[in-house]
Amino acid sequence: MRTSSRMLEFAAVTVVGVALIWITNAIGWWWATAVIGLLIGAAFAPGARKPLAALLAGALGWLLPLVWQAQSAPIGRASSTIAGMMGFGTSAGWIVWVLTGVFGTLLCVCPAWFGSAVRSSFGD
Repeated sequence: MRTSSRMLEFAAVTVVGVALIWITNAIGWWWATAVIGLLIGAAFAPGARKPLAALLAGALGWLLPLVWQAQSAPIGRASSTIAGMMGFGTSAGWIVWVLTGVFGTLLCVCPAWFGSAVRSSFGD
């Protein structure tokens, strides 16, 4: 495969992953992020781009909806309240955003690595 087609495949898988994660989170299926990560890991050809695509899809799929909602909803106040309940203080709402991004990233990347391992064990 040429480099340009690999980059196009990477971009397409990442954008579709972000969109699917956003949609499934919107309907309450947060666990679907792991399934999408598994599919990213199993569908890609071997290479180093699988974890990066899963990382971007997981992080952006979880954080972009928060940014979108923050335009019209009091998400900042809610995250500050949650940070206060977690013991970080009410001025540390950004920690909740960071933890959300980390959770979404790990929820997508770990199954992607597993999917990649399963695919490679069957001989690409």
